[in-house]
Amino acid sequence: MTEHRFRILWSDIGCPITPGRYLFQGRPVAVLQAHIEAAKNDPDTICKVICSQARAGGERYSITSVELPD
Repeated sequence: MTEHRFRILWSDIGCPITPGRYLFQGRPVAVLQAHIEAAKNDPDTICKVICSQARAGGERYSITSVELPD
């Protein structure tokens, strides 16, 4: 399994208000209710995302943490 990490802004995935998968540069990022609550609808919130890829499966993008801007 390989993985890489990157950061996006909450606005990069459209400031979601319901859990689901939202596109970032054509890639579906999983957003949970906890992420929505932590982002507090601030478009400048920074989301850390991990992309993992199993040999037999496709890529999976998941938010690992949410940080409000200063």
